Amino acid sequence: MGYSKGKDLLKNKITIILNKPKHYLSISNDNKSYKKLLVRNLIRNENKYIQEEHKCMSYFIYKNVNIEKVPNLYVCGRLDANSSGLLIFTQNTLSNNYLLYRYKYNIEKEYVIKTYNSITQENMKLLKEHFYVDGKLIYKCHIQYVDNFTLIFKIYQGFHKIIRKMCMLSNIKIKSLHRIRIGNIHLNDLPIGKWRFLMPNEYFF
Repeated sequence: MGYSKGKDLLKNKITIILNKPKHYLSISNDNKSYKKLLVRNLIRNENKYIQEEHKCMSYFIYKNVNIEKVPNLYVCGRLDANSSGLLIFTQNTLSNNYLLYRYKYNIEKEYVIKTYNSITQENMKLLKEHFYVDGKLIYKCHIQYVDNFTLIFKIYQGFHKIIRKMCMLSNIKIKSLHRIRIGNIHLNDLPIGKWRFLMPNEYFF
């Protein structure tokens, strides 16, 4: 797995990234979704954001694209309603399948955790001891202490609420959980609730 495969996954299809606000649902499985705060409802032309370094490329490649009329945009990996941050939507079903299944455990995701309680050495010790959650081994997980109320998790696995469960078992009360990176795709300065096109020179890995 490398540069060429990551490049091929995004070829010839529209892919966007979005900064999901807290309380929004990544996906809904019922017919009352119109009553809910859905991330998909944020994918509108007025919510488009263009980073300074992408202005020229975005104009020439996507100037005629009406994102509201782009069919079959699939979300690649969800965030629970109480979490925020980076989501990827793509038309590329191959890319979607690779991210969700084949390479699910091979692409590192990065999260910033803010806590209610001050993080102690005992909390950090417990975190390192709880690398089994719901009977599943947590591997290739790096936890960085930033300050008394901030941790950074770099993790490959993505099963349901894995970080929240690890923190709960370690007596850490999460105030916010924000995803800032999936592989080589960074959220950077994308404002909350905004989306942008992924550029041809950006790849997952």
